[in-house]
Amino acid sequence: MADVRQWSGDPLGEAVGALNREYNELIAAGEDLGKIGTPEGWSGEAAQAAGSRCGELVESLGEWTAEIAAVRKACGAASDAIGGVKNGVTEAEELAKANNFSIADDGAIRDQGPPADTPDAQQQAVAEERAKIKSELDERVSQVLRSARDIDSDLCAVLDKVLSSDTIDADSTATSLSAAGHAGAKLGALSIPTPPLINDATAAQNAAWWATLSDAQRKRFAQDYPRLVGPRDGLDTTTRSSANMTILRDEREKLRAERKSLKEEMGTKHGPGGQLERSSLERKIENIDGRIKGLNDIENKVNETKDLDDDSSEKYFILQVDSEGDGTAAVSRGNPDTAQYVSTFVPGTGSELGNIDSTMDRSERMAEQARWAGAESTATISWHGYDAPDEFANATSGTYAEEAEPKLAKFQDGLLESRDENASERHNTLVGHSYGATTIGKTAQNHEMPVDDLVLVGSPGVDAPHVSDLQIPEGHVWATADENDPVAEAPVFDIDPTEREFGANVFGSSSDSEGKWYQGGYNLDSHSDYWDYNNPALEKMGKIIAGQS
Repeated sequence: MADVRQWSGDPLGEAVGALNREYNELIAAGEDLGKIGTPEGWSGEAAQAAGSRCGELVESLGEWTAEIAAVRKACGAASDAIGGVKNGVTEAEELAKANNFSIADDGAIRDQGPPADTPDAQQQAVAEERAKIKSELDERVSQVLRSARDIDSDLCAVLDKVLSSDTIDADSTATSLSAAGHAGAKLGALSIPTPPLINDATAAQNAAWWATLSDAQRKRFAQDYPRLVGPRDGLDTTTRSSANMTILRDEREKLRAERKSLKEEMGTKHGPGGQLERSSLERKIENIDGRIKGLNDIENKVNETKDLDDDSSEKYFILQVDSEGDGTAAVSRGNPDTAQYVSTFVPGTGSELGNIDSTMDRSERMAEQARWAGAESTATISWHGYDAPDEFANATSGTYAEEAEPKLAKFQDGLLESRDENASERHNTLVGHSYGATTIGKTAQNHEMPVDDLVLVGSPGVDAPHVSDLQIPEGHVWATADENDPVAEAPVFDIDPTEREFGANVFGSSSDSEGKWYQGGYNLDSHSDYWDYNNPALEKMGKIIAGQS
């Protein structure tokens, strides 16, 4: 670690300038020799010898040109990559200093101890939090050293090839100095450190890898491998969104091709015997049409706001998109890397890619209410990042929420890891509706998330009897249920979160949807009315998001 701390890419960057001059001089010399060749009117053995000698010189110049091009490219790439490594060192040291840790010259993490005034009742929680920070620091230092070794190895490999005069293959098709230069430049390109496995890595591991890349490396990697960047939690929002737009368009083309194939197949099913098959194909096409609509809705939101500043609370970003199954996506209105007030909204039963427009509309309404409550800088995320139950009959199973837990927890960790170092301290709220409330509640039980407030809306329960079972700051779990909402009034997963015994802060809801007397006043429409502008529940959600509860 001590050596890496002292690294500087400046000497390599300065060498690029000198190599540029040498390269240009060689190209010019080669052009001059090519023009000389065999002067017009000169023939005989002497003329042939002169022409042969010129050819030999040009060939030698080709080798030198390729060598200089390779070293120039490698030096420039290494200088740029060292900047990324130095950034990784800086981020690790700042994280250590902010939490009273230190990083030794051998890379070991030293815990200087928690604050002296830590209350006895908080000792265990503080110790657990410090263990997590130490683990992240270990990962960041390891990634810095891995990246440094990669740079050193790649640069040495290029220099070894140059020293062994192995910059141009014997079978190379390079027939000019420019072509030789291109061959050398290709050889001099350095590799980008391999990212951690996308499905296995934590958000902290992803952020540690990303921190060691230079801006140029990040841009190149995102362009070449969008599917390894777009869904990766812990990376900056703007880069992810750009990569996800590429993925979105690829997914849409794939769906269109699949739709075309199904239409062609449907045209071959004739007669009464083919009716069942045609009906099945029609349902598949309808499902595809829904997913295409969802992709179009997301793209339209991004395109409509693309000219806004990246820090605008009205600009849309794509944090995740996939068209498999019912489709998944995560779309943010506002940049969560810089916004002061961040919220994630998790919808419930029936939510899928095809109806994400409804979720985005509700997120937008909550953002409006938060701004009216004083939150000027907001990012509201519509999280369709899990396979929600398709129907209420399926919503009695906890399996969907259990499968969503690690995804949602990792997503929340990623929002913290990708925070801009210059951004103000944020307030992060997690809102869940219906089965989405069950999902965020179960996740909060089993995962410690960087969440300040948790809001349960129309919840059928969270599989816990009391708020103390949720790893959320005391006094910061909220719940609301309309008196006409049949879903909230029939808890499936333990106690109704609005019951006093549960211990949440309960706020009111007033829906205009009231059922008939023989329905007990219940009306399923009221289950969706929490976001009506005349419902006080919406205003309260805005205040909670704004930290003004």
